[in-house]
Amino acid sequence: MAEREYMEGQHYSATLGQDVYDVTVAMSGGAVTGLEASQVTAPDAAGGTFADTALYTFKDDLEVVGELEAGSMLSNGPISLSGTASIEHGAGDPEGVTTANPGSVYLNSSGGINEAVYQKLTGTGNTGWQAMASAIGAAAKYHQTWTMPTTNAPSPAYLGGYYDFASSDNDFSPSVSWGISLVPACAHFMIVTGAETVDDVTITITGDSISDSTSYVASDTATIVIPSGTPIDTYFETPKKWLGTINIETTAGTAVTCNYGWCKYWDNGNTDFTVVGGEALWMGDTSATIDIILFHHKNTGWTFNAGSEPEPPSALFKMSDVHGPNVRTSSNNYGNFKRVAPVGTLISGSASEGVIAAFEFSAGACIEYGQLTLEYTQ
Repeated sequence: MAEREYMEGQHYSATLGQDVYDVTVAMSGGAVTGLEASQVTAPDAAGGTFADTALYTFKDDLEVVGELEAGSMLSNGPISLSGTASIEHGAGDPEGVTTANPGSVYLNSSGGINEAVYQKLTGTGNTGWQAMASAIGAAAKYHQTWTMPTTNAPSPAYLGGYYDFASSDNDFSPSVSWGISLVPACAHFMIVTGAETVDDVTITITGDSISDSTSYVASDTATIVIPSGTPIDTYFETPKKWLGTINIETTAGTAVTCNYGWCKYWDNGNTDFTVVGGEALWMGDTSATIDIILFHHKNTGWTFNAGSEPEPPSALFKMSDVHGPNVRTSSNNYGNFKRVAPVGTLISGSASEGVIAAFEFSAGACIEYGQLTLEYTQ
């Protein structure tokens, strides 16, 4: 005899001998293990219903085909598996929210790095859930490496991207120019507000633009709209990237003073990733103080500075924060800085976030060679 389990409300086309029955399980639970033709409520191939909770015996040639109806395993509710485990689903972390038995699985419709699937490890309540990536081991790690400059580059020397800020603020009324003619900055134009806006403000940017798919547009236009009541220290950037010189002008609303400039960041090809560590290694050339910094570029955490440059969000890691006074180079001597993040930082590269590394130094040509490596998962 064939033995299978069927769920209440589940719809089947069942072949039994020469007859085909359209049957629906209508019982409170339990397993259905077989059926004789005489035990189908309807006496013909038109269909029938299991009317009670008794166990039925199907012959070996019964086949389950066709689709399932609402209330079955394709419904919006949890799916009960053999025994006490189940498949649950919802938006966000199930810990403290979703009740299930050990062995159950939870599908997170919000997704996220290493957070799409959870497993119930302990307990019968709503705790004991753990992301599958954590439960089965560490996610695969990837590395992005940049060469540290060895010449008399200005400090800071940026790696993987850059910030280039105007040395003073402006309200773009009248208009101002930014960028160097014919130089491909290929960067987003950004501002940080210096006061709360009293009405809706529109800043219009014109110039040559370039997309990540190398679509060049001459004399392109973009706008930054700052809503009324936007507080000081609010960051905006254009989705477009720019080439050469651009023109910036307040074209509507009461002009507000802003810090402004370029930003170009490493976003892993416009995909999300999690920073889990980084390491810099160099050979010293001359004696100088140095610092290694990794910024999380995002639209929060900025600080406006009147008549100067804005302050970016707090660094993910910074050598001078953890090495104390031990931040010098020395001729023909190695130096190293390594950080492993105990909890990784999610970088939403698909949503205008990224990382920018900075190498600061007090004297040019202070190293003979060096490299900075970013470690991340995705």
